[in-house]
Amino acid sequence: MRKAVFKYVILFLFVIISTLLIYNQTFFYDEYKTEEATIPIPLFSYYKRMGGMYVVTLYSLRSNQAINKVKDNYLNKLEEMTCHGNKYYYDEDQDITIFSYSVNAKYLFLKTINIGYYYGKDC
Repeated sequence: MRKAVFKYVILFLFVIISTLLIYNQTFFYDEYKTEEATIPIPLFSYYKRMGGMYVVTLYSLRSNQAINKVKDNYLNKLEEMTCHGNKYYYDEDQDITIFSYSVNAKYLFLKTINIGYYYGKDC
């Protein structure tokens, strides 16, 4: 009897978690899409929120190395600019400027990815 209840609880949790991940706009994708732009992100990154002026927060279980590889591959393709002592990256094809793409270890295995961008070239 207990085994059957345990199996149903596990199945229920699996269905709930799978549903949440399927409906998350980034978890099964390797890019974050806005109305006008697409920004590469590591696969299996969970979209948490859009905050402030175009700052996206994602959570990932991927390693810092894997996340930084995606970030570096993207940023190295962009035009690097320095304004007011800060480094910016301009994506001419999409007409967006990346002002922040950072990775922080929030917990032991969970990383927080923050991507800050705005439309146009402002430098």
